[in-house]
Parts: sequence; structure tokens; C-alpha cells
Amino acid sequence: MWGLMFASLIALAPVPSAAISPVPSASPIAAPLKGIATVKSTPYCTSFATHFNGAVIPMLQNDYQLDTISAGLDSIKELFKKPDFSTRFVTLRAHLVTQVGIMQKNLPVIQAQINQLRLGEKLTSDPAQAKQMHLLAQEMQAAYDKQ
Repeated sequence: MWGLMFASLIALAPVPSAAISPVPSASPIAAPLKGIATVKSTPYCTSFATHFNGAVIPMLQNDYQLDTISAGLDSIKELFKKPDFSTRFVTLRAHLVTQVGIMQKNLPVIQAQINQLRLGEKLTSDPAQAKQMHLLAQEMQAAYDKQ
């Protein structure tokens, strides 16, 4: 299962300096590129990659927003020690409302992607893959519920 997640990653190896030719080739027509491998994606794999990434990316954004909100809430206590605490409080509150709004916009998108991930179970005839997809969707739903 995890192999599917990392299958789209391409390792880029540095090119040795000896392989770089400082002189342009004499031929104005470049040779066709040699095919290294052909990758075929099943509907299950495509569904997995699309909906997993579609859920995880906004979930990570929400985690960042939660960190920002937490830091803002922690700083409220310190505001009341300042002579202009009311102005600072209003500014901080407006910032926190904005952060919460960003999170709330992400929530329906995340839930829709998790629902689509669940439907991906039906795209494979392999019971092990279907079970892994089901467990992944469960774990993502638990993370979503926590947010």
C-alpha cells in the first residue's frame, strides 16, 4: 500500500560533471529520448493517489492553522498586561476568526475526499488492497474528526 503512495516520487540523481559536455553537439536534431519504463495505473491506484492527496493536503493546512490559533490563544493572557489591551485583543480576535474561517472552508473538501477514498475500495478485486483502503479511510476520518 505504501508503495503506491511513493510510486509517484522520482529520485533525481545528480549528474556527474564528467557527463556534461561543455561543447554543444554538432547535430542540430536531438536524438529521441529512450523510454526507461512504462507505468500503468489502475483505477484503484488513480483513485488512491487523487483522493489521498486531496484529503491530506488540506488536512496539513488545517494543522498549520491549528498551530497558529493555539499560539494566538496562548498570547491572549499576555494582552491584558498591556495598557492598550483592548485594541490588541480586537486585532488578535479578528486574526483568529480569519484562521478558523480558513479551516472551516477546508473541512467539506476533506470530508468529500475521504468519502471518495472509501469508494476506492470497490475499484479493486484484491481483498487485501480493499482492506488497506478501508483502514486508511478510517484513519483519515479519525484525523478529520479530531480537527
